[in-house]
Parts: sequence; C-alpha cells; structure tokens
Amino acid sequence: MEDYGRANQDSLQTFLELPNGIPSQDTFERVFARLDPHEFKKCFAAWVDSIRDATDGEVVAIDGKMENIGNAEISREGVRCGHPSIG
Repeated sequence: MEDYGRANQDSLQTFLELPNGIPSQDTFERVFARLDPHEFKKCFAAWVDSIRDATDGEVVAIDGKMENIGNAEISREGVRCGHPSIG
C-alpha cells in the first residue's frame, strides 16, 4: 500500500490531506491490526452492496479479480463474504 501511495501521491492528494506524506507500511499494518474483523466485514458488505446497487448488479473488480473481491463476491443475488480474518 505504501508503494501504491508513493506512486500515486499526486492523484491521492486531490481528495486526501497528507501533511506527513504517505503512511509507511508499518502504519498500515498497525491500523489494520486494530480493526475488528466482524465490524469490518459488516461495513465492507454494506459498501459492496452500494456498489452493486449503483452498477445494477454487475460484478465490479476491486482487487483485480472479477469473481473475487477481497473475499467478497458481488452478483445480482447480493454479497457473499469469505472468511472474516484480516491478514
């Protein structure tokens, strides 16, 4: 994520304030380690549902895989999330 942030910093700064620059990989790891996996799953599923509604049920690739979106699959039938662990 840090590499992506550094490569796309100009674009990211159009909608994010980054007074200290792109966070380090260690910072991202600390943030993700503090997330409650069950709460994250609920929020992620709600967000994915909003994408499904906005795209009339078409599958949307978020992580580059058409059929699997971060352990969640979007289809006309709804969202199916995989295991709740966050690694």
